[in-house]
This record gives sequence, structure tokens and C-alpha cells, in this order.
Amino acid sequence: DSPHQRHGRRLGGTSDKSPKKQKQKKKQDKQNKNKKKKKSAQATATSTTPKTPLSVLALGGSVTYGAMLPNPAKQSYPYLLSPPHWVDNLAIRATGADYPSKCIESMIGDKKYDVILLEFTLNGTPGLDLLLKRLRKRFPHAIFLYVHLYSLCIETRDESGKSPFERGDRDDSVKYYWNAKKRATDDFLERVVRKLITGVGGHVYEFP
Repeated sequence: DSPHQRHGRRLGGTSDKSPKKQKQKKKQDKQNKNKKKKKSAQATATSTTPKTPLSVLALGGSVTYGAMLPNPAKQSYPYLLSPPHWVDNLAIRATGADYPSKCIESMIGDKKYDVILLEFTLNGTPGLDLLLKRLRKRFPHAIFLYVHLYSLCIETRDESGKSPFERGDRDDSVKYYWNAKKRATDDFLERVVRKLITGVGGHVYEFP
């Protein structure tokens, strides 16, 4: 063969890739892309994860306490925060903010906290103002987060428009419907809670 013919065959061999090789290349490119995405996600998670666990204080009522859970000391929501943190769940069942507002010093002793969770919508917020002032004075750099809950006993209605709470009974034969209007506890949140929480530089977490 002439040099020109040999050169032509080499060019043809270089450009003529079989479907099998093209498929393998696409598969390899996809794998490489997925690896890069995974590394990027891991790097982001590492950069946003605290290097040391945070110290968390949880105050509230039955929900924060973990009422009806088999093991509240492990299953209540403050203990499920990720990544694992040091948690003191001092919530008291059927108790509002009034009790901790007066006894918070004896409840926490000389401990220090980075994050303070509060939940008193269902059990009453009288005393919340005093509680927040005492906590903020004690922990000027802590993050305050109010967990705003709502109860199905308040937010559902029967056919006459009454909630289970207003009916005052536990009749299982009654059909209840989700209240499509603005939730009653939302108004309470706007009138009372949000102003107090933001007043100490805190934040509100609302469920959908």
C-alpha cells in the first residue's frame, strides 16, 4: 500500500467507533458524573455540619416530651436531630410556659446551650415572655427556635362546624373534616408567639 492509502485507513479506524464502544463510553461518562455529584454533596454536607455536637435544650409540653412514644428518651423529636447533638429534653407533659419561666434556673443548673427549642402552643404561653427574657439574658448567643404545632382536636370540624375540643366528647362515630379555613392556632401564632420570639432574635418553625 502507498503511504496515502495507509494514512487513509488509519484515519478511518480512528473515526469509526463501534456502537458497543460508544455505549461503554456513555456508561463510563455517566458513572464519572455521578461520582463527581456524590463528592460534591459530601463536601457540602461536611462544610455545613458542625465540627462538634451542639448542646440543645428542649422545653415544651407533651409533644416535645414524647408522650405515647415507647421510648421518649430516644424517640422524641429533640433526640432525632441530625447530626447527633447533646440534648436535654426538659419538656413537661400538660404544662405550659409558666412553670419553666419561674423555675428555669433550677431546671438547667449551670449548663450551657447553643440551641433552645420551645413548644407551648398547645399547653399555654402565659409566662413565655418572662421565660424568653431569662433565657436570652443567660444565653445571649444561643439560637432560639419556637416549634409551632397545631392539634387535630382544634383544627378539624364535624358537620355542624364544631371541633372535637368544642364538642367535649370522644364519640368515634362522628366524622370530622379538615378545617379548610385559616387554622385557629395560626391566629394565635401571629398575635402572641411570633412577636415574643422575634423580640429576642429567635425564629419560628411552622408545620405545613
